Amino acid sequence: MKKRIFILTLLLIFLTGCTYQMGDGLLSLPRLPEEYVGLQQLYDEILATGASYVSAKSGSNRQSVQLVDMDADGENEVVSFFKNQDGTFSVYVHKKFDETYLEIGRADGVGKNIRTVDYVSMNAVGGQALLVTWDLEDSLQSALSVYTIGNGTAQNVLDLQYLSYYVVDMDMDAQDDIIAVYRESGEQVNSVAMYGFDGTECVLKGKTQLSIESDKVVNIVSGFTTSGKRAVYIDSSTPESEYVTDIIFCHSDGVLMNESIDTESGSANVTKRHINIYSTDIDSDGIVEIPLAKMFTGYTDPLSSDTRWKINWSEVETGKIVNNSMDTFHNSLEGWFFVLPSKWDSAVSAIITGETNVNQTTFFVPEINDNDEFEMVADADNSLITIYAINSDVYENFARKNKGIVIVKETETTVYGYKIYENSMTDYAITADEADFMLNFTKSTEWSSEGLVQ
Repeated sequence: MKKRIFILTLLLIFLTGCTYQMGDGLLSLPRLPEEYVGLQQLYDEILATGASYVSAKSGSNRQSVQLVDMDADGENEVVSFFKNQDGTFSVYVHKKFDETYLEIGRADGVGKNIRTVDYVSMNAVGGQALLVTWDLEDSLQSALSVYTIGNGTAQNVLDLQYLSYYVVDMDMDAQDDIIAVYRESGEQVNSVAMYGFDGTECVLKGKTQLSIESDKVVNIVSGFTTSGKRAVYIDSSTPESEYVTDIIFCHSDGVLMNESIDTESGSANVTKRHINIYSTDIDSDGIVEIPLAKMFTGYTDPLSSDTRWKINWSEVETGKIVNNSMDTFHNSLEGWFFVLPSKWDSAVSAIITGETNVNQTTFFVPEINDNDEFEMVADADNSLITIYAINSDVYENFARKNKGIVIVKETETTVYGYKIYENSMTDYAITADEADFMLNFTKSTEWSSEGLVQ
């Protein structure tokens, strides 16, 4: 009886489009539609073998039961994921014919768990292939499998081990390509391969090597280069705890090329930086920028956690910087970034200070002492703007003692604001309107395509 109730709940959630709710919210869910009773019976038979529902660990398709139009006929098929009693996995695809659901494909896999699930466009009319990745027990790489559904079976058309993958229409032929980063046995350099569909076959379209510095891939994003080429930007950490970006694009003849590397050395040194920040289209012009970094004036140790960085969002082609879109400062812990005015150049620096329940980021003009060293002290005479993150419980008391704070955002726990200083630093001064434009809040405080710095 408990098993039957569990099945009913799953089907209600995944097949009727209802939002999962806790407590009394479940009582408002509609009755199980009659059309799904036959499908429930099929699931009963699968569960009776000792199988159990399973979902992917990560990604956007994590439900145990998913609705997808695999054959582009305008009607959704039902894709469901199970872990069998022997530890293997099975993916079932069911389709409704008249009033009956029939199994039209079953894909079996072996791994520690299902890592991700994706659906890959096979052709211009919208036919979908199923992409499943698996965590392996004894490998630094994961496994990737692609299945096509047709003629009552699930056909395995691609199997490979990979370090990271990305799905994008790389050669702009109206169907998806699979970009897979991997390392061949005995090789010291990562490689990248592009697979795509030729009819119902998934074939290798091209491959090339990543930079000699690339070790662990941390992010992949797609976009255009300055010259209009579709590319994927692969951000990786290096063995020296730095970061590099490989820009991979596809020639019309299918040959993959790496825009970042020096062709003789294989190095992407031009993209190397100390900070863990992702490439992104920072100015929303369609071109992806690489976050090159320079220490603010007054800082000398790139390995210190106290060092503050100016991010130079740069466009790179043929191993060279071809444009700088903007400079920014990022505060990931507080979830904001600040666009730096060009007039600040190298004269202005940044410092983060804090006290109980209050964090302050101040942009200021540091003075040089008698030893030709910069004094990293911000005060009312040399500061331009301070950005505050204040605990909501203490804000009113803090604001009474610190006049001139302009509130720009409030959450349940934090009040964000800024204060502009009036002093003799008129060459670098900004207005409130400029501050409102330059201060931007991000959607999260974690690594993301928004390019946040620790």
